Amino acid sequence: MTETLTILIKQRLAPYLLMAPLLCCILVSGCTTGPANLMSGSGSPPAIQSVQTIKTMNGNSIATSSFRIGEMGNFIIVASDEEQDIERLYIKGFAPGRLGLQPSLEAGPIELRPQKKKIASYSLPEAIEAPGPPGRWRIDIQLEDKENNKSSVYTLYTIIH
Repeated sequence: MTETLTILIKQRLAPYLLMAPLLCCILVSGCTTGPANLMSGSGSPPAIQSVQTIKTMNGNSIATSSFRIGEMGNFIIVASDEEQDIERLYIKGFAPGRLGLQPSLEAGPIELRPQKKKIASYSLPEAIEAPGPPGRWRIDIQLEDKENNKSSVYTLYTIIH
């Protein structure tokens, strides 16, 4: 009985052993988005790690999740890219009640300074004024690299009152 069981295990493992080199190739090359990346050779897309909204008061930057209409604010975006070639930033803002519709505000492509490390932080070149109407705004942020690979959309919410 033990010999039969050993033979069955060996027969079932054979297909998996043949797939091991392909799996190693995928893992080593950093492919995370599927087979299309194996053929393209265009690198991996950037990844947004975190985004923090900040307001500027008396020349100081303060982390916040809410703004008054007319206050000046910005974003601190922490992102990574293996090829270190993040180049552009896109931002879309959706006013309360406008989800799924056209964005109420849109910025981009915004050219970014050259990336010097695998993990980098970015902000807008200038602070922006918090728009109206008041309420809970959805903000979608996306990065693009030199090869036109786009990050996943990073969504955050901020209150404008």
